[in-house]
Amino acid sequence: MAFSQEQTKISGKIERQTGTPALGVPVKLLKDGKVQDTTYTNQAGKFSFEEVKEHPSAYNLEIGSTSTSPGKTIPLDEKSYRGQTIRLGE
Repeated sequence: MAFSQEQTKISGKIERQTGTPALGVPVKLLKDGKVQDTTYTNQAGKFSFEEVKEHPSAYNLEIGSTSTSPGKTIPLDEKSYRGQTIRLGE
């Protein structure tokens, strides 16, 4: 599948282990280990990065990192950058 040079959207949903939406979880968009953008989940546990300029596979997501916890890093690929549901603690 070819990727056009148009901007694309990366989105998903974060849930707690119980399956309930996780509000206010930081989600960082990383490229080459450097933070490109940060957003937080809404009340439904959803997040999105609206204007990603490169192919999503060039990025990783870092979920739930804080100053005392490294969080979870997820590499993106052709199938996982739209609407993926991620459970915390897995």
